[in-house]
Amino acid sequence: MTDFVIIALLCVTAALGALCAALIIKSGAKDKTEGRLFDQKLDMRADETRRSLREISDRIQNMSDKNYEQLIAINKSVTDSVNSMREGNEKKLEEMRKTVDEKLTETLNQRLSSSFKAVSDRLENVYRSLGEMKSLSEGVNGLNRVLTNVKARGTWAEAQLGNILDETVAGMYETNVQTNPKYN
Repeated sequence: MTDFVIIALLCVTAALGALCAALIIKSGAKDKTEGRLFDQKLDMRADETRRSLREISDRIQNMSDKNYEQLIAINKSVTDSVNSMREGNEKKLEEMRKTVDEKLTETLNQRLSSSFKAVSDRLENVYRSLGEMKSLSEGVNGLNRVLTNVKARGTWAEAQLGNILDETVAGMYETNVQTNPKYN
């Protein structure tokens, strides 16, 4: 496009130069016939210059129209490319979101399962301990019944003492021995 602008400027400059030369020659012409011929040549040159300028203007207009059409095509191409990139990015983001959701769900399920298993194991241990405490409580209740009677408590204490002495000093003592013969 710049080449055509330069050509147009050169043509305009040449036409102006021709007009200036014609005016100089006309002013110097002494003969009327030469003046008429000169006027005719000058008019012909002016017509040629106008035609050339119209042709150049038409070419510039054609180039401008072609450039406009090319710009529209480029704009459409860029818009289509941007839209396809956006759609591709949205699809990839959706895939990434699904993957992250799956991973998070899987991790959460694993952690919840392990936590529930740990809680279940602990509850089982608590139930077992409660069962042991219940049987111990029953034993204590039985012992309490035995020990509430003073006579029973004394008998039980004697039996326990006998067991302890048998374990520590076996055979070194006698039971139910009379210590004073007159009280027989």
